[in-house]
Amino acid sequence: LCTLAVWAYEEGTQFQLGQLQLKITSSNTVKVVHGGEEYEKSMPEEEYDGQWDDENVYPYEGDICVYGVRNNYPNLTSVNIPPSVSYNGRIYRVTRIDDYAFFGCSRLTSVIIPNTVEHVGKLSFFGCRSLTSITLPNSVKQIGYEAFSKCESLISINLPTVIEWVGYGIFDGTAYYNSLPNGAIYINDIFYAYKGELPPRSQINIREGTYKIN
Repeated sequence: LCTLAVWAYEEGTQFQLGQLQLKITSSNTVKVVHGGEEYEKSMPEEEYDGQWDDENVYPYEGDICVYGVRNNYPNLTSVNIPPSVSYNGRIYRVTRIDDYAFFGCSRLTSVIIPNTVEHVGKLSFFGCRSLTSITLPNSVKQIGYEAFSKCESLISINLPTVIEWVGYGIFDGTAYYNSLPNGAIYINDIFYAYKGELPPRSQINIREGTYKIN
């Protein structure tokens, strides 16, 4: 008789690889997570004076709520996300950039995303004001809301052809979105947004093949 020792993965385990924090999501996958501290605060709407322009702000039942991640990778200027990582003798594929992953990383100028990532989470690059361009690999199928919002310098973005779902406001406040002409904006066959104001009784023609109106 012999005893076999089998190491079992523990979902939710977080560990560090270089500058990045990763979290185990299944027996063979991990996601990139933020490296700071989440916070949320609220105040009466009449007291809000716009002093948190670098944060995520929304109205809620007469209050202004402000939330985000503070001290998130404060020295990060560039990142090359690997397609796979090794932890405790097991290989994991990196399949997700999690919500808030690089929130407020104002010094971040370049990001390389591997062709294993399928989901870019909400607010994941919010406020990365030094980021000028980004290429999403053809593996990415979903982009969460406001993922690149307030990336002021972001002028170039290459989007994959397999995107199935996008949240609202993913490019708000970017040079890329500001440069687009007014009118219907499509991401592949998704009617993402209408830029500008529509006069009363306007007509919009939804193009052939559209399968989602955001």
